[in-house]
Amino acid sequence: MASRFGPTCSSDPVRDVSLAGVYAALDRLEYLGLTRAWLSTPRPERGGRARRHYAITAAGRTRLGREHAQTLRMWRGVLSPTRSRK
Repeated sequence: MASRFGPTCSSDPVRDVSLAGVYAALDRLEYLGLTRAWLSTPRPERGGRARRHYAITAAGRTRLGREHAQTLRMWRGVLSPTRSRK
């Protein structure tokens, strides 16, 4: 699927994500040291290009754990019964 912003990828038909947005986010994560990227060997077919792969770093795992814990704390506050407010 394509939009006016270029090709998109989505498994959710309601929300399309542009590939440019995905790569911009991956570049930011790499700049912050949360991921690392590398190029594969070129594909064997004629004109085959190398593909860019990404992996999460140790710093990325640490950050992901902190963000996950913070999200859970936030949702506990939203989902827990509230005390009566006077």
